Amino acid sequence: KLNHASADLVIGQSTGDLGTLLSPFGASVTVKNATLGLGAGSTGMATMQSGSTWTSDALIVGDAGIGTLLFSSGTMTTQSATLGVAAGSTGTASFSSASRWTNFGPLKIGDAGNGTLNINGEALVQAGDTTLGFSATGTGIVLVSGGATLRSSSTGIVVGKAGTGLLAVSENGQLEVGDGSGTVTLGLLSGGTGYLVVGSSNPGPGAGPGRLNIATITTGAGT
Repeated sequence: KLNHASADLVIGQSTGDLGTLLSPFGASVTVKNATLGLGAGSTGMATMQSGSTWTSDALIVGDAGIGTLLFSSGTMTTQSATLGVAAGSTGTASFSSASRWTNFGPLKIGDAGNGTLNINGEALVQAGDTTLGFSATGTGIVLVSGGATLRSSSTGIVVGKAGTGLLAVSENGQLEVGDGSGTVTLGLLSGGTGYLVVGSSNPGPGAGPGRLNIATITTGAGT
């Protein structure tokens, strides 16, 4: 049990650092803010196993370094989150085995860096304003599959704001925006590029479709 609600957690702080947090089954982490891969050249990894819980205000996976978060059959609660903050950074988060992540505020996948969010195995990720490829140098990828769900409580998801975004929903994965009344915008600003892919990458027996519970797909000034 790691319970320091007023303190920040940094895993992988400086160049050359390799930091790892491996939670035992049923462990809990409670901190103010958490960063995995803070400095350029650092690497930070957190693996949360079955029944674990995580609570923090801000979550950064890959600030200027490389950050990886693996969550299996647990529960995470945050107020804001960014994967891949600075140019050249890499942030990857994976949720599986019916794990649950509730992020009440904005979610950026690829701010100025590279961000990837994998949701599978009937996991559920719920977030506020969600943007893939926020800045011109940012690349954001979200993959929803295996009966998992990405649910945005805002009125819209932006795929490729000023950067590049890819949102793929397949194998009975589901995207839900604004309780079904929301919008997916591809390439919001000039220079932004957005891709929305729905359906199985390996069609055949047993392959499932992707499902969209949204009202509108629109394009912006980009592509």
